[in-house]
Amino acid sequence: MEPLRRLRVEDVIEVWCAAEVSMRAHAPGLNGLAPSEVIGGHLATLVERVAAATRPATNLTAVSDSIERTLASLGDGPRSARLVGQFLGGIGDLCRNCDELDATRLAMAFEAGVERMHSIATGRDADAVVVIVAAAVAEAALNSADSGRPMAEVLIEAADGGLDALEAQATNDARAAEATADDSMPGSGVDPAAAGLLVVVDAFVAVVHGDDPELPSWEFEPDDDESPAGESFRYEVSLNLDANEEAAAVLAAAWRSLGGDVVVVHDPSESLLHGSVATDDIGAVIEAAVAIGRPSRIVVGDHRP
Repeated sequence: MEPLRRLRVEDVIEVWCAAEVSMRAHAPGLNGLAPSEVIGGHLATLVERVAAATRPATNLTAVSDSIERTLASLGDGPRSARLVGQFLGGIGDLCRNCDELDATRLAMAFEAGVERMHSIATGRDADAVVVIVAAAVAEAALNSADSGRPMAEVLIEAADGGLDALEAQATNDARAAEATADDSMPGSGVDPAAAGLLVVVDAFVAVVHGDDPELPSWEFEPDDDESPAGESFRYEVSLNLDANEEAAAVLAAAWRSLGGDVVVVHDPSESLLHGSVATDDIGAVIEAAVAIGRPSRIVVGDHRP
């Protein structure tokens, strides 16, 4: 299959759907980078609502309207998640009054997203890592598009530019933490909002190249429900989750990174997932479920003698 050279309305909708699946899978790992904000859950909700709102759209102007309504309907969340929302809003702005996005217009859409991020930035927000990474994505895309490269190459360069900026910022922050002997500094790891923004950019790459979005192998173990030899967990968490069958694999993958003895089954009669996991981190297990759907009947057992 040849990569797409333009994005029509159905392609843009597919991007949001791909981003929804990928963000759900990444959410537990993003939450772990900023436990106090549960940023992965907020970003998963944001992308899920954008995907749901744009699915009925029949033209790109309707996509733009749907994104704007979604952003207006969201309550207050972490500032960084709101900045990512503005980046999506900028993409929506460039969808208005056109039939398709070519490489140049998509690069301009990324630039418009950065401008909207700056429009709500106050104080140190303008220097937030997520803004820096978004600006790197837009700059790389614009430079590539100005060189006449096709959309597939423009997006690869945009994604690479954003990743380089994210890695550079993480390295700089880690050095600052080392210099001050402060291991608690958040800069000792990857910025979760910026990483989440790159999940969206990767969804564009996947759709244009005709691939499935990559799940985060750096977070989750491969399909292996066995706990490491000799490892045991204190708690067993079981719950129901209001989610579809496709979400079962995502939840199981997330839980495997947090414990063992993972069981997730789908009940088609009630459109529910029934799951259980042995773990030492009850909160993270429940947060992983919240990032995917609405949990109920949560039961926690304690295996302590």
